Amino acid sequence: MTSLLGVQLYDGEERCAVVRRDVRALLPQFAFGVAWTLLPSFFFFPLLRMGMFGVGFAAVVTVAGMVYLLRLRLSWQGTAIVATTLRCIDVSRTGFARAVSTAVSWSDVTVVSAPRHSVVAALLGVGTIRVDMAEKHAFSFVLTGVRNPERVQQLLHEVQCLRKGKRV
Repeated sequence: MTSLLGVQLYDGEERCAVVRRDVRALLPQFAFGVAWTLLPSFFFFPLLRMGMFGVGFAAVVTVAGMVYLLRLRLSWQGTAIVATTLRCIDVSRTGFARAVSTAVSWSDVTVVSAPRHSVVAALLGVGTIRVDMAEKHAFSFVLTGVRNPERVQQLLHEVQCLRKGKRV
């Protein structure tokens, strides 16, 4: 068994695709994190005049911004949809160390769609990938901010058809 994003792959199972969010979709959150981290430097001298309280406040705000940026990176790096030859796996990192993975066989996947929700997403070339399951599953996989969602949708559809033995 091999491991990919903390998910154990079975013997004979091969990875076909790993779909992550595009970095451009995270730019607003990244800009907020950088602004939060650098905020105390703009008020450095007034904070120094406040004494130890000001220095402590600046340290807490800076560390909080760095933790936010670290969590943003870990969330981006650990959240993906993994398509293998046997199944479709949704890996979601919800915290620093916790990753939740849900796997479904390709026979249980009914629809792979790529709806566009906003003009900004269309301008950036990002969209949403949605993998709907059969009725016996009460969930679906959704990954937002994916670059070239139509191409990814086609790729996942091809993997699904190959697994089910259909022609593309």
